[in-house]
Amino acid sequence: MFVRCYESEACIEGNLAELRAAGARIARLISGEWAHFFCEWRRASEPGERYLVALEVTATEGPVRVGVRDDRLCVTGGSEHLHVFSEYFQFPNATEPRHTHFEWWDGYEHVHPDALPLVIIMS
Repeated sequence: MFVRCYESEACIEGNLAELRAAGARIARLISGEWAHFFCEWRRASEPGERYLVALEVTATEGPVRVGVRDDRLCVTGGSEHLHVFSEYFQFPNATEPRHTHFEWWDGYEHVHPDALPLVIIMS
């Protein structure tokens, strides 16, 4: 699994097994717990692209926030919101590459308005 970011969005990409395992771990987090996923680092191939070394998810309170801190993609949110977030990693019935977007939109209570838009890619 690897994580890359751009100025206006981040991407998590992995195979189906990697993403489902990460999603399952995130779904089990309760307040005060965290999960750390080391990610494969790659050399950026596009202007403005940056690969990060880890995904860190912490169960706190409120809607999910996504942001970059140093060389990590940091995700925080209440357990119930992280559970919804974890479902974006599942890709049920997937037989070929696909992706999904986890981002704020008016009326979607699980994502904080300040969250960096996130694309999760099953490759």
